[in-house]
Amino acid sequence: GFLAMVIAAIILILFLKKKRQFAAGAIITIFLALALIISLNLASQSGADKSGANNLINRVKSIFDLRSGSNKIRLYYWQAASQEIANASWQRLILGNGPETLDSVFVKYYRPEWGIYEKINTYPDRAHNLILDIILTYGLAGLLALLLFFGYLFYSAGKYLLSQNKLTQDDWLIAALLIALVGYFVNNIFSFSLTVAYLYLYLYAALIWLLVNQLEGERQFSLSLSLFSKIVIWTALLTVGWLFIYYQNVNIWLADFYYIKVKRAEVRADCQAIFTNLEKVVDYNPASTFYKEHFIKHYLNCFSTLPNQEDQIVLQDNVIAQANSIGSREYQYNTWLNIAHAKALFGFSLNADYYQSAEADYQRLIAINPYLTLAYKDLGRMKLWQKNYNQAIVYFKQALKVAPPLDHVALNEQHRQQIINEIVALDELLGMSYAGKQDFEQAQEYYYSALKLDPSYLPLYKKIADIYYQQNQLDKAIFFNQRGLMLNPGDYKWHLALALLYREKNNLLEAEKYLDQALRLAPESEALKKYEQELNN
Repeated sequence: GFLAMVIAAIILILFLKKKRQFAAGAIITIFLALALIISLNLASQSGADKSGANNLINRVKSIFDLRSGSNKIRLYYWQAASQEIANASWQRLILGNGPETLDSVFVKYYRPEWGIYEKINTYPDRAHNLILDIILTYGLAGLLALLLFFGYLFYSAGKYLLSQNKLTQDDWLIAALLIALVGYFVNNIFSFSLTVAYLYLYLYAALIWLLVNQLEGERQFSLSLSLFSKIVIWTALLTVGWLFIYYQNVNIWLADFYYIKVKRAEVRADCQAIFTNLEKVVDYNPASTFYKEHFIKHYLNCFSTLPNQEDQIVLQDNVIAQANSIGSREYQYNTWLNIAHAKALFGFSLNADYYQSAEADYQRLIAINPYLTLAYKDLGRMKLWQKNYNQAIVYFKQALKVAPPLDHVALNEQHRQQIINEIVALDELLGMSYAGKQDFEQAQEYYYSALKLDPSYLPLYKKIADIYYQQNQLDKAIFFNQRGLMLNPGDYKWHLALALLYREKNNLLEAEKYLDQALRLAPESEALKKYEQELNN
């Protein structure tokens, strides 16, 4: 955007100074230079010097590097947008999909290679290109309207400036505003705007129009109204204004305020505060699909903390009510995913009849895009809850199959770690599935595979130790519990596990040592006190 503004400023100044030949030469030179830079960059080797001395050079090169980073993922987004436009019906092509709907478009086009250049399992809700965004959202009709509006604005401003023999201060302001708009539009060929940018865009457009069409004089007129008419008009204006401000500003602000409280309560793991504040959020902004979806997500995260089934049923009813309040046209991929997860959880804890509906929702998600790991992982977990281990294994392996490769040359450390986290989770679930089948050899294979990728992931040490315990290999079970203890010495459960294992080996001295350490960490634990009595007896 900034580079475009500089180029536009040079060309416009040359034109305004009546040096059009120089302006034409500048345009040709600039385009040739850009073409040369892009060509050289594409021809260069990918292993560029990343040293500090070359930071500026590498930054400039990265602007034109189409093979990696944000530029590469933009090309994927543009390719997906172009494919959607090419396959659109004539109605969609003319009128578009409507505002805030493009995540439902792009989710269909996600591929594993996207996870190399962006976070795994993520897809955009914008094309990162103004033209493509306009066509997808408002259709060719919307694009035509935009081009006519700003085309006429630029034409009027340019015609006005070129007609002036001597440029005034206002004329230079018009030129500066035009340059800013050029920078805005070029920037949005590679990005998108938020509300604040739109405010500036139309403010600049309004200023250009006013400066170009300044009236030489002012026309005044008077309108005679009775006192009653004035009271009615002012009352109506104030009422409408107050209602608009309250419902479109105050209520939304209050919903945001209470949602911030929800997020803070989430950090504290305070589910009661989450429930209380979420109720206020949806009361203040009941039309927001975003808040309804997050209502469902937060409630489900707190489901396991509820002490009795009656409370769980109340939570179930609240979640189902929120899900039903979301219009069918507002359902997006994450909406279906959250609702499917809710049904699976309710099937596990309350009523197994929910499982069938949950599976139908998961299959719908897989049909939307079979390259996302999310639905496979959740459906596999549901099968694990149902003790259908063979089906669980099928879905977890399918998720692994579509995970991005860890050895890709363009993969940066952040995205690599995100992929590792997903693979570790899937390996752990596969280990649990094989353990459920009593196939301990396969279970250990997946646990070790996960541990190789993430040696600090504590639950794996416990699961491996438990497998060895079930095989009566107590020494290996002790070894992996000790490894877990080394990584997390503040958790009394590791000490307790070792105490139990040493007791089973009839090594009471070691058992008492670890039990004493556990009691120091959790002196109020009734289970530890009971075990101490048993050990002493």
